[in-house]
Amino acid sequence: MNLPTVLIVAPITGENFSGLTYSVPSTARALHNIGVSVALLTTATSKAYVNQEMFPVYYYKDEKNRTTTLEKLPSPFNKPDIIIFQSTYIPYHAKLAKEAIKNNIPYVITPRGGMTLRAQKSKHLKKKLGNFFFFNHMVKQSSKIHCLTLKEADDVKKWNDNIFIIPNGIDIPLEDLKGNSIDTKEVNFTFIGRLDINHKGLDLLIEAVNLISHNLKNAKIRIYGPAVDRSDVKLREMIKQYKLDEIVTVYGPVRGENKFDVLKNTDIFIHTSRFEGHPMAVLEALSYGIPCLLTPGTNISKQVSNIGGGWEAPETAKGIALAIEDILKNKSSYREMGLKGKEMVNQHYNWKNIAIKLVEEYNNILVNRQ
Repeated sequence: MNLPTVLIVAPITGENFSGLTYSVPSTARALHNIGVSVALLTTATSKAYVNQEMFPVYYYKDEKNRTTTLEKLPSPFNKPDIIIFQSTYIPYHAKLAKEAIKNNIPYVITPRGGMTLRAQKSKHLKKKLGNFFFFNHMVKQSSKIHCLTLKEADDVKKWNDNIFIIPNGIDIPLEDLKGNSIDTKEVNFTFIGRLDINHKGLDLLIEAVNLISHNLKNAKIRIYGPAVDRSDVKLREMIKQYKLDEIVTVYGPVRGENKFDVLKNTDIFIHTSRFEGHPMAVLEALSYGIPCLLTPGTNISKQVSNIGGGWEAPETAKGIALAIEDILKNKSSYREMGLKGKEMVNQHYNWKNIAIKLVEEYNNILVNRQ
């Protein structure tokens, strides 16, 4: 297997609250571990990524606050075999793409949900302008689009039907959490992610709880994550309005050992997103043997429900409410469902296997260009 030189370009920061900040460095590590010469160029304008890595990490601005270009990067990353742009609607990425085209360097775009129909409706005018001024051209000139799920690929093919599908990976933990006990009296539901109310469907979740609050005496729903536009305040206002304080609680972000402790005390993991690329939080929960309640917008709900690792609920308050009621009636199934989800992650989301598949796709692009 030929091992190309790969430059990954992504707007990741020093905060690991988002899936992007976890999955992009993990992708680079996986490529590095199979022998690929890989580097990461971080393009976030604040909260710089400072983690110590086994591969080179470069920055959008240098020490003298000058904008980084390809030609300013050290060899061989000033002329890599291929560039991978992670995420969408970043003008600086478009500038680098133009430089890549000029130097005959192929590139791939991994939109991570940013090119789906639902994502396009969010901040519609801003994205419409971005499409007109730079993104349409950037997509047209790309060698391929890397989608994380089949559902995402179905949405993206109208932009560019030259697509390959490889999911995110996950570091498989050795721990077997015991939060899925069949004799639990109180069922603990957990959401971990950005508190983006519309994107993550948190309004639907709270409305669903309100519909069946009389049946939730032995259930607790805990929501963890960093606020987006005072979303934590808005969520607490909704909870107070519906008088759900005894059931639903909003917390700040968790990471490391604190997150592990939260997951250890979780019976059911919830993600009611309206749209996603491929949520790392869900993969992490599954890897610990925690069954999940998911909506189709997560892009993984069908797969999880088909193998018996959780529940797929319609993207409505009523649909989510019915799913929660079903979950509470089937406590004896939690353990078995959790094990099925863990097995699925072990089989399909191993980082080494994913790195090998990525290199195969990159080599296909390079061979076809020749």
